[in-house]
Amino acid sequence: MTLAELLPVLQMAIAPAALVSGVGLLLLCMSQRFATVVDRTRSVAHAVASSPGSSSAAARRQLALLVRRAWLLRGGVGAAGASVALTVLLMIVLVAGTLAGVDVAPAAIGLLLAGLLTLLVSLCLFLRDVTLSLNALWVDLPPGSLLPTEGRPIPRRRRRVWEPVEA
Repeated sequence: MTLAELLPVLQMAIAPAALVSGVGLLLLCMSQRFATVVDRTRSVAHAVASSPGSSSAAARRQLALLVRRAWLLRGGVGAAGASVALTVLLMIVLVAGTLAGVDVAPAAIGLLLAGLLTLLVSLCLFLRDVTLSLNALWVDLPPGSLLPTEGRPIPRRRRRVWEPVEA
């Protein structure tokens, strides 16, 4: 195989590397959030265990939210990792199929779709974690707290999409 024949193969196989790079940044962000959730869970659990008689319901709700967030982030990291693995497998299939002279289009399309779907699952889990972290913030705030830039109380817990409150 000459260099002129090899260049299109390399271009075709390297294009999915941009997806791998982007998902890698998402993995970095998610793993940092996971580490933060684990550290926060340990500190809240230690505080509850060190004073069992005075542990409040808010601390227990906080622990429940932190555990749910840890599970969501674990699933998100796993789905993002699967997306990277499927994308790398796609690159291998593209290069091997082209070098062997085999039509790998159906396999390539399947791997690309599977990689994108696992990425979508990862993003959905990540966004759910962000929502739960906002719920955890509401648990931490004392009743009647005010936003620093607004003169209205923060709702304790919202189950619907945030709607502006008329003054």
